[in-house]
This record gives sequence, C-alpha cells and structure tokens, in this order.
Amino acid sequence: MYSPKHYQEDRDHVIRELISTYNFSTMISQVEGKLTISHVPFMFEGDHLLSHLARANPHSKIFENYPQVTLIFNGPHGYISPSWYQEHPENVPTWNYVAVHVTGRVVIENDPKKIETKMRSMVDGFETQNFTDWKLPHSGLENLYQQIVVFEVHDLQFEAKLKLSQNHGPVNRENVISKLETVNPRLARMMKNS
Repeated sequence: MYSPKHYQEDRDHVIRELISTYNFSTMISQVEGKLTISHVPFMFEGDHLLSHLARANPHSKIFENYPQVTLIFNGPHGYISPSWYQEHPENVPTWNYVAVHVTGRVVIENDPKKIETKMRSMVDGFETQNFTDWKLPHSGLENLYQQIVVFEVHDLQFEAKLKLSQNHGPVNRENVISKLETVNPRLARMMKNS
C-alpha cells in the first residue's frame, strides 16, 4: 500500500490493538490471476490470527493449494473538508483513514476437539468485546462444526497506515478533530490518540 513515511505505523503493539479493535477483515487470495475475496472476523491467538468460514464458501476450498492470504483491516475513516483548516486554507479535500494489511499463510485445523476449543475461544472473545456473556452449548454442535472450516493465519507480516492529517500543523489538526467530534467521533478519537 502506498504509505509516505509520516503515515506509517510500525509499532507492533499499536498494530495488534488496531486489528483486535477493528477485527472484521477483507480476506483476499489469488489463484492463477483470479482473486477470491471473503469478509470474516479474526482474533489473535498468540502469534497468529484465528477465524473460520462456512465450508460452502469457495474460499475455504483453495487454502490447501494456495495458503497465502492478504487481510485488510479498516479502522475509522472519513472525509476532511478544507474549510476545517485555519492555516493554509487553500488545501483540497482529503480522506483520513486507518488501514492495516496483513499477509500470511493459512493453516487449516482438522482436529474436532481443537475445532471446538477454537470456536469457543472465538465466541468468548467476541462476546467479551461486545460486553455480553453468551456461551456455546457443550453438546449438540458436532453437525455445525462439520459445516465450517476453522483456520489460522501464520507467518504474519504487517503494514499499517494511519493517515490522520500528520502533514498539517497543530492548529489545523485541532480544528479537524473539533469538527470530527460532531460528525465522526471515532475518527476524532483516533486522531487525538495518534
């Protein structure tokens, strides 16, 4: 991804936090020039990412021969009007955004007990993230597990871009944050914390 130096984020803990917070990914595989794209949630499990797909999803059938994937995680984003700039108002509109690209190698889980454990881990993680506490039943899900493919992504390589008006001075940045607090509070918070 095109990323001038002042937009690049290289700190591992920041990248992992972004992925954990904005964990719904666009997953891309390329097979003989044709792209296969799916939209799936991920969570960290140690040094790799964990997810699952419906077995009926064509994407699940290509992993064995083409395990390389690219994942795109998008954080807050939004339009920035030049009318929000106090200094140098002759600027043009732009779009501020946060994006993380991850490349890695898919490893499919085939052990039924591990599939159940990993599904429980995912459900518990997403339930906690949403401040709820629903639990998977302890029995009767064997048929469901046969309809999904649980997989991990290993050998992770990260590329993160935080385009958050870093090319502007503090006055313009504060004005942009002030406007965004009304129209896009998540992006405003991201700018404040960057």
